[in-house]
Amino acid sequence: RRKDRTLVDVELFGVPVIVEGKQVGILAIYHDITAQKLAEENLRASEERHRFLFESSPDPIVIYDSTGNVTHTNFSFEQTFGWTLNEIVGKRLDFVPPESRAETKELIERLYREGKVVAADTKRLTKDGHVLDVQISAAVVKRSNGDISGNMVIFRDVTKQMHARLEIESQKRFFEAL
Repeated sequence: RRKDRTLVDVELFGVPVIVEGKQVGILAIYHDITAQKLAEENLRASEERHRFLFESSPDPIVIYDSTGNVTHTNFSFEQTFGWTLNEIVGKRLDFVPPESRAETKELIERLYREGKVVAADTKRLTKDGHVLDVQISAAVVKRSNGDISGNMVIFRDVTKQMHARLEIESQKRFFEAL
């Protein structure tokens, strides 16, 4: 407690004071850690906000380490693609259809080369083999020292929109042919 009666977070270091073989007191050093505690609380609150955004996103999200293995997914990823995190964590996720592999490889190379967000319309497979049309947005994930530790990909399932667009184009061609 300070002189003004406010409480302060401290770290305490103490050693016994021994005189003629008997402990007569304790030598204590108090170190004010209020700023450190505030920084820790701000970090915890920031982590909670980011976790909430990640988990509550309606779009599927997957985070990969620098070797391409899955480290995290959100609930929407499981709902859209069918894999649980426990099934794929620490593994490479093979859900790129053959016709999209070259495009995906180029996208990953560009992501790591440029270090900025890349986006594309492509296709991905679900656990049960269905093909989804997706828009992806990918960004590198960096450590505090600036080194790249992996990447994060956000998917938007646009399968219904693509089917609707194809249907409209088909009907348009039909009526143009009349």
